[in-house]
Amino acid sequence: LFPYTTLFRSVGSLLGDQFSFTVPKDDPGRAYPIHVVCSDGTGGYTGRLFKLLVSNEPHEVPQGWLVTAIGQPEAAGTVKHAGGEFRFAGAGPAARGRDSAGTMAFQKASGDVDLVCRVDDIRVEGRPGGIAKLGLMVRDRLDDVAKYLFVSASGNAASGRPLIASCESRGGPWSNQRSRGNQQLATSPMFLRIIRRGPRLAALVSGDAVTWEQIAADNADFGQQVFACLMLAVDGLKRGEETCRAEGRCSWISPSDQPLPIVAVKGKTRRAGVFTPPVEVEIVGAGAETR
Repeated sequence: LFPYTTLFRSVGSLLGDQFSFTVPKDDPGRAYPIHVVCSDGTGGYTGRLFKLLVSNEPHEVPQGWLVTAIGQPEAAGTVKHAGGEFRFAGAGPAARGRDSAGTMAFQKASGDVDLVCRVDDIRVEGRPGGIAKLGLMVRDRLDDVAKYLFVSASGNAASGRPLIASCESRGGPWSNQRSRGNQQLATSPMFLRIIRRGPRLAALVSGDAVTWEQIAADNADFGQQVFACLMLAVDGLKRGEETCRAEGRCSWISPSDQPLPIVAVKGKTRRAGVFTPPVEVEIVGAGAETR
């Protein structure tokens, strides 16, 4: 074996094989990026980026669930679970970029999945006009370059307006290109759903968990194992603007026994949702495929 050296970058210090980090006294609970670099002394090296989350309160999630931060939010946030309800708290804006950054609770899933959650409330304090997103996500990995589909409810209860549904996705692990679905269906509470069948993913929204509207469909090979997630992200702010606090309540719900089809439309588009003939419509059922 070649001799190697391990370096920790960003925060903390390394003495021998022991890494240490002192939390500042005034730390409100942040997510610190830590870059681990290993070198064999010949010029070759490899690296790994992970996050150290500092929370003022312990997370309380069901067995099999874990909590992490996605992107670099202003604060790591907290997640509490009681009586079937998840309560999220976090702060924004995101530290960099336009990708959604925030606090995420997740569990592992495999194969085809049908996930449903109900978003009951979103509240934002600290900045007029600030909004937050709370919703359902499926992703293939936990790092910041993952493929994902994120359907969310956005808003602020202080505005007195209903929640608005939206969707965003990233199809490739090294691509910064994302697609964002049009905002649709204003309702409170709001039911969100993601269906995965093979490489096909669909995001759906409902006001009553009976009648569903598909707002996005995507093809992406996520592999056999995926992460099923609930996520809170503060939106509508830029780095340097006043930090605001966000809180949200949602519940994880079992889908109905009646499976829904995924509808995918293929063809040239003139604008969002408007296609130029010829058009191919593909309907993917739970056990059969029809075109």
